[in-house]
Order: sequence, then C-alpha cells, then structure tokens
Amino acid sequence: MSADETNMARHMVDRFMSEHALPTGPEHACPYLPGRTACSEGFETSDLDDALYLAFMDRGFRRSGNVIYRPSCRTCAECIPIRIPVPQFRLSRSMKRVWRRNRDLHVEVAPPSRTRRNTRCTSGTSTTSTTAP
Repeated sequence: MSADETNMARHMVDRFMSEHALPTGPEHACPYLPGRTACSEGFETSDLDDALYLAFMDRGFRRSGNVIYRPSCRTCAECIPIRIPVPQFRLSRSMKRVWRRNRDLHVEVAPPSRTRRNTRCTSGTSTTSTTAP
C-alpha cells in the first residue's frame, strides 16, 4: 500500500465521518468495567480495501466480522484502542519473564480465517447498516 493510497483513504474516512452520523447500538453492560454501561456506533460492510480498513482502525474503530464499530459511551472514555507497531515491537524483561513462566502453553501461528465463531455478532452490536466509503 503506497503513501498516496493511505493518505487518500484517511481523507475519505475523515470526510465520511464528518458527513454521516453512525448508527448507535443500545446500551448494555460494559464488558470491560464492572458496574458501567457501554454503547457502540458503527456500520456493516462487505467490502473494505486495506487502506480504508487501516484508516478506520487508526481512528479507534474495531472490526468483528463485517461490522466496523467503536465504543461510543456517553459517560465514559476509558476504552482506548492501542495499536502496536509490530516491526518495532521488542519484548521487555518482564514480558520475557512471563513468557518463560508460561513455557507449557502451546502457541500456534496461522493465517487468518473466517469461521462462524469469529464472525457472529454479539448481543450489544447494532445491525443497522450505513454505507462505508
């Protein structure tokens, strides 16, 4: 993906976000913080190229199957997405220690795949559609 493609996608996402109010799902129990409620906004898409996907993720969105969403809680802003630049990532001493203590675990790296289990919607996800850029 070229820098031009990335910049164009960022511009398209910014324009999309300024022109559209995203559908908001119902409030539900927060999956991260006990005693709090959560809400998400998002849209469903069946086709999103790599540059657009990256631009949405850079703006705090997440993906579950065909749903692109982000937290939209009225009373809380504790859910902060973290992106890790994998090529620059290095284990710290404490991470290495945890890795050694868990040598009995089996880790398997495989290409991503769509399965029924990882594409089903959860009860807190809105099913209203908005057309993505």
